[in-house]
Amino acid sequence: MVWQQHWDERHDATMLVEPSAAPIATIGDLFGHLFKSREQTLRPTTIERDRYHLALWRRELGERSVLVTLNEAAITRARAQIATATSAGTANDGFNIVKTYLTWAFNQGLLSTQFFKSIRKLKVPPKERNERAWWTATEVEFALSCAREDAQTATAVLYVAIGCFLGLRPEEAIMLRWQDIELDAIDPLTKARCPVAHITPHDEWTPKDGEARAIPICDRLYDILCDFRRPSGYLLEATVVRTKRKPNAPWAYRYDPKKVWKRVNERIVAAGGKAITAYGMRHSFASNLLIANVPDFKVSKWLGHADARMLHRHYGHLRSYDRDINAGSAATRPSQSSTRTGA
Repeated sequence: MVWQQHWDERHDATMLVEPSAAPIATIGDLFGHLFKSREQTLRPTTIERDRYHLALWRRELGERSVLVTLNEAAITRARAQIATATSAGTANDGFNIVKTYLTWAFNQGLLSTQFFKSIRKLKVPPKERNERAWWTATEVEFALSCAREDAQTATAVLYVAIGCFLGLRPEEAIMLRWQDIELDAIDPLTKARCPVAHITPHDEWTPKDGEARAIPICDRLYDILCDFRRPSGYLLEATVVRTKRKPNAPWAYRYDPKKVWKRVNERIVAAGGKAITAYGMRHSFASNLLIANVPDFKVSKWLGHADARMLHRHYGHLRSYDRDINAGSAATRPSQSSTRTGA
């Protein structure tokens, strides 16, 4: 999952890795040592994902390639070969994992530069892109009604609500706490209610790109949050207390609500609705606001984007028609009878 990759990258500089008994000099040494250390804290599906991608990169880069001689040309060549054998998307996914390993190597002084940071992703052909399925405002309400029927009602409803009404990335929803939400905030000038959610670093976790942000809470979400309100703790609660396989090892994630999410989607489909991915709730948030003509710079800010470019890239089709296009036609222009002055 994309959010898992971002989580991995955030922890690559601080992860607790056992010292290597032998010097790390080759690609094989690096991949072997770090994979073994990370295996202690990652979930089985993530371990298998890493193993698959690293095997592809081991083959193309060469198990015995000297680490200090690695350069941009070697990386791009290997990625191109992987893309040819698999797909551009697979090559990009694997490169994200390799960057985590190379960043660790740089932090350990095994690489002199982070040349790999400037390598751009391969362009994924349209036929390989996943459809960005999302819910309309009506479908969001339908999803909420289905979530209320789940055995873990609070977690199911809150997951759908903060995903669709705050536009949170899955990992941001998982790390959101009640103390990050100001339900009783009042505008000092108008004295009107202005509840807001703060996406902010805490407990060794940092939002993507390290940027904290504040998102206003809409009336619909306000009512839902009031229904489940608690003084503190995480909004999404795990029913099972997890234990680490290694006492002092860092967590790669706090809680994964995938079982709750799966049940909600299954109930939605059984009732004739449409299933989407957890990330699709973020798309729903952006899409519904843009359709309602909310300015793109506001939506970008709430999503946590540095500017509106990504919004235009992924959601531009929702605002492709603009009535201002008629301003250039004769029917809507001022009278043509006036005499033009000399140029």
